[in-house]
Amino acid sequence: MVLGLLAAPAMAADTPPATSLYVVLYKQGPAWKEGVPMQQQDAIVPHYQYMKRMYERGVILDAGPTLDEPGGVVILRAESLDAARAIMAADPSVTLKMFVGEVHAWSPTFHSADALPNPAAPDRSVEGTTLTSGHDPAVQLQLPDSVVYVGTERWTMKTYADDVELHAFVDTDPGKTVRRLYWLQFEAYLPTHPEYHHSYDSTRHATLGDLDCLVDTWVDATGTKDDPDSDSAHLHGLLAAKGYVLPAAMMSVRFVHLMDGARKELMFIYSEPVPDGVAATDLKKGGKAFDRWPALEKSLIERGQQSIKVHEARGDHGI
Repeated sequence: MVLGLLAAPAMAADTPPATSLYVVLYKQGPAWKEGVPMQQQDAIVPHYQYMKRMYERGVILDAGPTLDEPGGVVILRAESLDAARAIMAADPSVTLKMFVGEVHAWSPTFHSADALPNPAAPDRSVEGTTLTSGHDPAVQLQLPDSVVYVGTERWTMKTYADDVELHAFVDTDPGKTVRRLYWLQFEAYLPTHPEYHHSYDSTRHATLGDLDCLVDTWVDATGTKDDPDSDSAHLHGLLAAKGYVLPAAMMSVRFVHLMDGARKELMFIYSEPVPDGVAATDLKKGGKAFDRWPALEKSLIERGQQSIKVHEARGDHGI
């Protein structure tokens, strides 16, 4: 669609239109690694973070990857062609030569009254410390009054063809180090992959309100590198963008409610720092504090359950 509009006549090729809109066309550059998916290319995380910052500032109007070959299309506002080129040149994917790009001044000849579809818009709403979901499942999820809402991201996890909507809340100390992390996530496999189903090794169950959930726990250091396509990479990027810092190691409990033959799920993860003087490896099997883990795990699960209240969604949300 975009390229078709670029072909509109009625102006000389060397005369930019009187407009502040520009189109950036990205193609694979010399540092592109052949045979490696886009989400695993070396510069994809800083590229995504840069795109997100420009979008949040209102510079980028629409952006996304091309699906037939490596690259992407961006529509942005700028004061001049040179300014638009500077925005592209500052993109880490260009400076690191994963992509090369070209910029065109653009004046739309045909303009729809409807905005371009935005699959990344979240379906759920947050007011204060309460998240309301109108579907899959239709619930209100209430967290403690002390939490702060970090924000949300929605994307398609390409590795698993999974539509993911993530919401993060935190309790922090005065220096913005996270003391408690509350991670809510809704997932649904795309219809194009009917063979996919969520699967978990855990056989333990617990309830959140009326929701039956699988339960598992773990303890890990927080400085490990994330797969760029993973939900943890999106979570950590969201926290970092708001200036929040994670402690060196955290212990976590995950509650997962499965729906629609395990093709959809609601996931809630509650995390808190490991006890003072203890490293993540100390609490793992073979670690010097592993004998403390059963009691720590039990209380962790209890605090996780107590930290969230689940109600049926009602009223203005169509339920």
